[in-house]
Amino acid sequence: MASFKLLLLPGDGIGTEVMGEVTRLIDWVNGTGAASIETESDLVGGCAYDVHGEAISEDAMKTAHAADAVMLGAVGGPKWDAVPYDKRPEAGLLRLRKDLQLFANLRRAICYPALADASSLKYTLVEEVSKTPVSAATSQPAAEGDVKTLYVGPELVDCVGEAPQQCLQVRE
Repeated sequence: MASFKLLLLPGDGIGTEVMGEVTRLIDWVNGTGAASIETESDLVGGCAYDVHGEAISEDAMKTAHAADAVMLGAVGGPKWDAVPYDKRPEAGLLRLRKDLQLFANLRRAICYPALADASSLKYTLVEEVSKTPVSAATSQPAAEGDVKTLYVGPELVDCVGEAPQQCLQVRE
Protein backbone atom coordinates (compact mmCIF):
# COMPACT_ATOMS: atom_id res chain seq x y z
CA MET A 1 0.00 0.00 0.00
CA ALA A 2 1.29 3.45 -0.95
CA SER A 3 2.04 5.80 1.92
CA PHE A 4 2.04 9.60 1.72
CA LYS A 5 2.73 12.55 4.03
CA LEU A 6 0.34 15.43 3.41
CA LEU A 7 0.53 18.93 4.90
CA LEU A 8 -2.83 20.63 5.35
CA LEU A 9 -2.77 24.43 5.31
CA PRO A 10 -6.40 25.53 5.71
CA GLY A 11 -5.65 29.25 5.58
CA ASP A 12 -8.42 31.75 6.24
CA GLY A 13 -12.16 32.05 5.70
CA ILE A 14 -13.68 29.33 3.56
CA GLY A 15 -10.34 27.53 3.44
CA THR A 16 -11.00 26.07 6.87
CA GLU A 17 -14.39 24.73 5.74
CA VAL A 18 -12.96 23.23 2.57
CA MET A 19 -10.13 21.57 4.48
CA GLY A 20 -12.68 19.90 6.74
CA GLU A 21 -14.06 18.16 3.64
CA VAL A 22 -10.53 17.25 2.52
CA THR A 23 -10.00 15.61 5.91
CA ARG A 24 -13.19 13.59 5.43
CA LEU A 25 -11.94 12.41 2.05
CA ILE A 26 -8.54 11.45 3.48
CA ASP A 27 -10.24 9.48 6.24
CA TRP A 28 -12.28 7.65 3.59
CA VAL A 29 -9.18 6.83 1.50
CA ASN A 30 -7.35 5.58 4.58
CA GLY A 31 -10.41 3.50 5.51
CA THR A 32 -10.53 1.79 2.10
CA GLY A 33 -6.91 0.68 2.36
CA ALA A 34 -6.15 2.17 -1.08
CA ALA A 35 -3.40 4.31 0.46
CA SER A 36 -2.09 5.43 3.80
CA ILE A 37 -2.17 9.22 4.08
CA GLU A 38 -0.59 10.76 7.16
CA THR A 39 -1.57 14.39 7.69
CA GLU A 40 -0.14 17.30 9.58
CA SER A 41 -1.68 20.78 9.79
CA ASP A 42 -0.19 24.24 10.12
CA LEU A 43 -1.07 27.89 9.58
CA VAL A 44 -0.78 30.02 6.46
CA GLY A 45 -2.15 33.43 5.52
CA GLY A 46 -3.82 35.85 7.89
CA CYS A 47 -4.17 33.35 10.74
CA ALA A 48 -0.41 32.70 10.55
CA TYR A 49 0.22 36.46 10.61
CA ASP A 50 -1.95 36.78 13.73
CA VAL A 51 0.08 34.09 15.53
CA HIS A 52 3.61 34.45 14.09
CA GLY A 53 3.72 37.93 12.54
CA GLU A 54 4.44 36.27 9.15
CA ALA A 55 2.19 34.79 6.48
CA ILE A 56 3.87 31.41 6.95
CA SER A 57 6.31 30.29 9.66
CA GLU A 58 9.71 28.68 9.14
CA ASP A 59 8.40 25.53 10.84
CA ALA A 60 5.50 25.32 8.37
CA MET A 61 7.94 25.72 5.48
CA LYS A 62 10.13 22.90 6.85
CA THR A 63 7.07 20.68 7.13
CA ALA A 64 6.03 21.58 3.57
CA HIS A 65 9.48 20.62 2.25
CA ALA A 66 9.27 17.26 4.04
CA ALA A 67 5.72 16.50 2.82
CA ASP A 68 4.82 14.54 -0.31
CA ALA A 69 2.06 17.06 -1.03
CA VAL A 70 0.56 20.27 0.35
CA MET A 71 -3.17 21.05 0.38
CA LEU A 72 -3.70 24.80 0.59
CA GLY A 73 -6.97 26.55 1.35
CA ALA A 74 -7.89 30.18 0.74
CA VAL A 75 -5.83 32.96 2.29
CA GLY A 76 -6.61 36.56 3.11
CA GLY A 77 -9.57 38.71 3.93
CA PRO A 78 -10.45 42.30 4.81
CA LYS A 79 -9.10 41.89 8.35
CA TRP A 80 -5.54 41.94 6.96
CA ASP A 81 -5.89 44.75 4.39
CA ALA A 82 -3.70 47.10 6.45
CA VAL A 83 -0.91 44.55 7.01
CA PRO A 84 2.44 45.55 5.41
CA TYR A 85 2.75 44.24 1.85
CA ASP A 86 5.54 41.71 2.57
CA LYS A 87 3.55 40.19 5.44
CA ARG A 88 0.12 40.05 3.79
CA PRO A 89 -1.65 36.66 3.77
CA GLU A 90 -0.86 36.16 0.07
CA ALA A 91 2.86 36.25 0.89
CA GLY A 92 2.49 32.78 2.43
CA LEU A 93 1.12 31.38 -0.82
CA LEU A 94 3.82 33.11 -2.86
CA ARG A 95 6.58 31.82 -0.59
CA LEU A 96 5.26 28.27 -0.84
CA ARG A 97 5.23 28.51 -4.63
CA LYS A 98 8.74 29.97 -4.76
CA ASP A 99 10.47 27.79 -2.16
CA LEU A 100 8.82 24.55 -3.33
CA GLN A 101 9.40 25.49 -6.99
CA LEU A 102 5.76 25.15 -7.90
CA PHE A 103 5.19 26.81 -11.23
CA ALA A 104 1.83 25.42 -12.36
CA ASN A 105 -1.59 26.15 -11.01
CA LEU A 106 -4.41 23.97 -12.35
CA ARG A 107 -7.98 25.06 -11.81
CA ARG A 108 -11.28 23.88 -13.17
CA ALA A 109 -12.72 26.54 -15.42
CA ILE A 110 -15.80 27.14 -17.51
CA CYS A 111 -14.70 28.46 -20.84
CA TYR A 112 -17.20 29.17 -23.58
CA PRO A 113 -15.73 28.30 -27.00
CA ALA A 114 -16.58 31.75 -28.35
CA LEU A 115 -14.44 33.35 -25.62
CA ALA A 116 -11.52 30.89 -25.50
CA ASP A 117 -9.27 33.00 -27.73
CA ALA A 118 -9.95 36.15 -25.66
CA SER A 119 -8.31 34.69 -22.53
CA SER A 120 -4.71 35.41 -21.60
CA LEU A 121 -4.53 31.74 -20.54
CA LYS A 122 -4.26 28.99 -23.08
CA TYR A 123 -7.16 26.55 -23.32
CA THR A 124 -6.44 22.88 -22.64
CA LEU A 125 -8.74 19.94 -22.29
CA VAL A 126 -7.92 17.26 -19.72
CA GLU A 127 -8.50 14.25 -21.91
CA GLU A 128 -10.00 11.03 -20.60
CA VAL A 129 -9.64 12.25 -17.04
CA SER A 130 -12.66 14.49 -16.73
CA LYS A 131 -13.48 16.31 -19.98
CA THR A 132 -13.42 19.52 -17.91
CA PRO A 133 -11.40 22.39 -19.37
CA VAL A 134 -8.49 23.33 -17.14
CA SER A 135 -6.66 26.62 -17.38
CA ALA A 136 -2.94 26.54 -16.73
CA ALA A 137 -0.26 29.18 -16.73
CA THR A 138 3.26 27.99 -16.06
CA SER A 139 6.59 29.70 -15.83
CA GLN A 140 10.03 28.30 -15.26
CA PRO A 141 12.55 30.12 -13.06
CA ALA A 142 14.99 30.57 -15.96
CA ALA A 143 12.40 32.16 -18.23
CA GLU A 144 10.35 34.34 -15.93
CA GLY A 145 7.05 35.39 -17.44
CA ASP A 146 7.18 32.77 -20.19
CA VAL A 147 3.65 31.41 -20.56
CA LYS A 148 3.25 27.78 -21.57
CA THR A 149 0.37 25.36 -21.63
CA LEU A 150 0.36 22.43 -19.26
CA TYR A 151 -1.03 19.32 -20.95
CA VAL A 152 -2.39 16.66 -18.63
CA GLY A 153 -3.07 13.30 -20.20
CA PRO A 154 -4.82 10.15 -18.99
CA GLU A 155 -1.55 8.82 -17.58
CA LEU A 156 -1.94 11.32 -14.71
CA VAL A 157 -4.40 8.91 -13.10
CA ASP A 158 -1.60 6.36 -12.72
CA CYS A 159 1.06 8.80 -11.54
CA VAL A 160 0.35 8.90 -7.81
CA GLY A 161 3.73 8.80 -6.11
CA GLU A 162 5.71 9.32 -9.31
CA ALA A 163 7.83 12.36 -10.08
CA PRO A 164 5.61 15.14 -11.48
CA GLN A 165 7.72 15.47 -14.65
CA GLN A 166 6.78 11.87 -15.49
CA CYS A 167 3.09 12.78 -15.26
CA LEU A 168 2.94 16.21 -16.82
CA GLN A 169 4.29 17.56 -20.08
CA VAL A 170 4.87 21.27 -20.56
CA ARG A 171 4.78 22.39 -24.19
CA GLU A 172 5.46 25.74 -25.81
